[in-house]
Amino acid sequence: MSSQFTSKQGNLFFVLVTLALFKFVIVPLNEWQNEQIVDVVMKQKQLSKTEQLIANKAEIEQRASEVNKHLRLLETKVPAVNLDSFKIDTQKELTKLLSEHSIRVERAAWIADPDPEDIYQVTIQLSLSGRMSDFLSSHFAIEKAYPSAKITMLRSDIRRHAAKSLGLFRGRISLSFWVRNTTERANG
Repeated sequence: MSSQFTSKQGNLFFVLVTLALFKFVIVPLNEWQNEQIVDVVMKQKQLSKTEQLIANKAEIEQRASEVNKHLRLLETKVPAVNLDSFKIDTQKELTKLLSEHSIRVERAAWIADPDPEDIYQVTIQLSLSGRMSDFLSSHFAIEKAYPSAKITMLRSDIRRHAAKSLGLFRGRISLSFWVRNTTERANG
């Protein structure tokens, strides 16, 4: 009976050693192998992309040259300005132009990107009032004085419109300008 008990213990010991070997050697070895396979596949993809870039080097350089040429052309079309001076001068000029057409500027506010890139858009919002006929003529004057400006918003309320008069105008207009900022930004 003791030999039978010993063979059961031997079988259990064999099963225990097999399970321990499986848990502590085979499973980690299999996981390591899978990680290596994933790493090799990723490196093969990177190598393939690199080979493709090298094969297309001339085309990529040509396109980069074209992009740089278009960027230089764009920079000639977009004025380089000191943003604060641009805002002050433009607002003065717009206010003067509108007052010459008997349009009252009730409020002016600038909207600009808080973290501007090299080329970006600034917008002035104007609250206006006056006669509609004067506003129409001032609108044409604005387009003539600022051909690159884009009217991004125009809201109006027209009152006292009659057969002999276009009525009174009260509204808001937003004009957007593309600029390049020349002021130095602090690094930090």
